[in-house]
Amino acid sequence: MKISVVANNKEECKSFEKTLISKLDGCSVNDKNPDVCFSVGGDGTFLYMVHKFGFNTNIYYAGFNLGTVGFLTSFSENDLDKFRNTPIEKFYVDKYSYLNIEIKNKSGIHKYKALNEVVVRNFVSKASRFEVFANNEKLEDFVGDALVVATPIGSSAYNYNLGGPLIYDKIDSLILNSLAPINNSVYKSINNAVLFDKSSSIIMKPIKDDDIYFIMDGFEKNLKDVEYVKISLSKKKLKVLRFKPVSYSYLINSKLL
Repeated sequence: MKISVVANNKEECKSFEKTLISKLDGCSVNDKNPDVCFSVGGDGTFLYMVHKFGFNTNIYYAGFNLGTVGFLTSFSENDLDKFRNTPIEKFYVDKYSYLNIEIKNKSGIHKYKALNEVVVRNFVSKASRFEVFANNEKLEDFVGDALVVATPIGSSAYNYNLGGPLIYDKIDSLILNSLAPINNSVYKSINNAVLFDKSSSIIMKPIKDDDIYFIMDGFEKNLKDVEYVKISLSKKKLKVLRFKPVSYSYLINSKLL
């Protein structure tokens, strides 16, 4: 089996990375075409790993939690011996959809992905203004700090801290939420998060000709002359290894409360 390991830069994570590779002595390290990718750290390291490997749905992803919360990283340091003695076909495989993000500007169409969420806002420090469409129908003229589109597994991240709903991770859907929407006699933005089914698409068109700033799972990008941003849920799913099915209720109770 070919493996790759992505570790946080903390000393204890780098040390465990060496232990992990030495324990999996029947495997070969292959950073270009692995069968299984391991993250060592927290959910941030797991997300970095998924982005590094381009959301490859042929790979199995496994996270060893040496971080804090750990929604995606289900293995601990003490699980290593059990992990190495478990055949790959005996693992439970959780499957997660991700966001497909299409951005059109003067230079062409740019495509990105995100597992938790994408944040869209003006690059300058003033109110963001977007026409927002759902399934090609006008939803709102948004004015505020930013718009956030999240997946169910990402509903417990930024969306949750904005007061958005927690969505069970097996319910394929999109959540549209907002940061500091403005409502007054001039501007009318939606104050609540909106939930869409898995076949929906959300389109944002900048009302002003400003640079647009994107944060995808914490990774930043800005683009000029943006015509539109289109966000939809992937039909393909990432494969995440666990020893057994994990109740989302358990994750909420143990990680958030």
